[in-house]
Amino acid sequence: MIQFAASIAIAVCPLGPRVKALVGRTDSSTPATEGGVPSTKDPIEKILDTFAAVGMSATDVVALVGSHTAGTQSFDDPSQAGKSLDSTPSRWDVTFYRETKAGTAPYSFSSDKRMTNDSSTSGSWDRFSNSQGAWSAAFTSAWERFTVVGNDVGSLQDSLTSSVKKGTPTQFHNSDRSNEHLTMAASSKNEICPDWIYLGLSNVHVAKDRDWFNSYTPFESTLEALFFGSNMPVLGIGTVHVPVKQHASSTSTTLWELEDVLHVPSFACNALGRPIVDKYIYSIIEEEDATSKGTIRNKLGQQVAYFLAERPDLILAIGAPAGKQLGPPVIVGDETWKINCLWHDTERKKWEDFQKAQKNEAVDAKETGDNSEYSDAEKDFLKQHWGSEYKFFVHHKLRVYKEEDRAEGRAILRALMSKND
Repeated sequence: MIQFAASIAIAVCPLGPRVKALVGRTDSSTPATEGGVPSTKDPIEKILDTFAAVGMSATDVVALVGSHTAGTQSFDDPSQAGKSLDSTPSRWDVTFYRETKAGTAPYSFSSDKRMTNDSSTSGSWDRFSNSQGAWSAAFTSAWERFTVVGNDVGSLQDSLTSSVKKGTPTQFHNSDRSNEHLTMAASSKNEICPDWIYLGLSNVHVAKDRDWFNSYTPFESTLEALFFGSNMPVLGIGTVHVPVKQHASSTSTTLWELEDVLHVPSFACNALGRPIVDKYIYSIIEEEDATSKGTIRNKLGQQVAYFLAERPDLILAIGAPAGKQLGPPVIVGDETWKINCLWHDTERKKWEDFQKAQKNEAVDAKETGDNSEYSDAEKDFLKQHWGSEYKFFVHHKLRVYKEEDRAEGRAILRALMSKND
């Protein structure tokens, strides 16, 4: 519960990054070792040695200490209990670093003040004080390693995604209006939905329109979407290439490849889920200015994308995919809409089993000698769902120039078509 509460608190604090809340630790009746947590009075060398013993660097320690930005003190000096550690305790920002070094914070721990000029920590301290993005990236990395020290990560699960149950208000909708206008605001059949909303507590990506997909496998599943209901029908799964704009001042785009994207026509819009952070080790910085509502940064703190300034939620700035036309915005107005989606582990397991079955049936088909060229119906199926044989082969990690792979590809296609009949 402590792990879950801390992760939620960080995520909902203004400017706070989205961090995992891995739970499932085995309870212990043995108390922690006395003095295991460093004191604010300890020498910096002792503090760093304590963290180094569990694999944390000096930069990691400085990044984690930055969480004091949202803290108050009670026991370090009881006569000043309740004083905050910077002047903006309700914001997850770098004011803490600046005010601690300048000596202008309402209250500062002795260890924090000494870190500002210690040779092992002052460099990272100054860097974070000048860059919200650099700190958020470093903090997220350090947090997600530090919180699992001494545990088997494989036995834990992210409680912010896989354990959400129907009706749990994981994200809050700040409006009395119905969400109906979102699902009703569908684009015309010649246009695709342009809105990719970042949902940091969602464990999957979702695309509303079939035309977003570069590769596609028809597959029936269900999606649970908080505030929209459970068992929303999934029609297929595939790969989507999203042309993402890096800066507001640039017109060029970079293609992001999203894998295992669910095709859910009844969902409000397209959803960019937590997997984008996990795969690329990105950090989401919700820091609004005249040009954006926030940015996405890589592990070096460099901006790789941004969210549109004029929109009510975290809507990714994108360009139109090649040969496609973007429709009108779906999420509009002045009010913030908070939606969420969850693809249950049981549904994901069905998809994984389906993919394994494809491979097995392909092997069986090859052994029976059915290696004839594509029929007209098979060519039509290829074109409809993948666009070309080449894209189909890329999706299944096959080499188009290898006859053995081509035979396997034909077998996979026939197994797919038989499942689709």
